[in-house]
Amino acid sequence: MARRTNWRLTVGISAALAAAWAAIFLVGAWNAETLQVNIRLTARAAVVLFMLAFGASSLHALRPSRFTKWLLRNRRYVGVSFAVAHFIHLGMLVARDVVFPVPDSSLLNPLSLVFGGFAYLVIAALALTSNDRAVAWLGAQRWKRLHLVGGYYIWFIFTRTYALRAVEDPFFAPFALALFGVLAMRLVVLRRKKRRAPPRKAPLQRA
Repeated sequence: MARRTNWRLTVGISAALAAAWAAIFLVGAWNAETLQVNIRLTARAAVVLFMLAFGASSLHALRPSRFTKWLLRNRRYVGVSFAVAHFIHLGMLVARDVVFPVPDSSLLNPLSLVFGGFAYLVIAALALTSNDRAVAWLGAQRWKRLHLVGGYYIWFIFTRTYALRAVEDPFFAPFALALFGVLAMRLVVLRRKKRRAPPRKAPLQRA
């Protein structure tokens, strides 16, 4: 019953975002401007959901509370909700660039195609392996390594994007700072774990 409730969280978040996107289309009709509004909305929703999932364990370690405990317990489902939001974001980008093409299209940028395209492959891999069967199939260590490296790669793509945009538009600065804050939390927690870890015993040397 608990698992069903947790997956309902993913369904609920996705449904709420879909309702917001549909409402925007109903008000603004099908045009480039409305698509652009939804592109921005999906991007903001995705980065917030990502930060919640990526920073859940560190936030709970530094500032434990009922919310952080709940977030840590449900970060898998928040993370899958992030994947849903970001793939809808991709779909709207494609729709904009195909139906209402613009000269500065992000999809025409070779760097965006390479690094952004690989990021979507990583997001798909993380979403598809966010279940107990995938953990058993990959093994705990491999699964953990996949999600750790994948999470940092997505963090890098988001941070680079928002940091560069913050230089031109201060609106993006809070998102960039929040992303750096998530990394800072993870590094602080990692440093604490290393301090608490027992020292390794030196191997006995043969006479």
